[in-house]
Amino acid sequence: QDHEYFFVTEPTALGHSVAADHPVYFVDHFAWGQGRLGKWWTMLRSAAANLVQSARIIRRKRPHIIITTGAGSMTPLLLFGRVSGAHII
Repeated sequence: QDHEYFFVTEPTALGHSVAADHPVYFVDHFAWGQGRLGKWWTMLRSAAANLVQSARIIRRKRPHIIITTGAGSMTPLLLFGRVSGAHII
């Protein structure tokens, strides 16, 4: 049985190469380490953008299952997905 799928990743060279052959949504990268390096505003701005992007993806696509590698920038997507009833693997 065919299922609709898509990838969510950061806009890196690898992410863009995946987008050449698969449906992909990009979210901003943020890392807590940016705050430790004194780049609090950069981290907060990127985290806020990621939250909005993740919420939009979940609202539009309504996935039933989310498979993750555990990357930190996917945390907002996973939280929104879980709240909307998706199973996390």
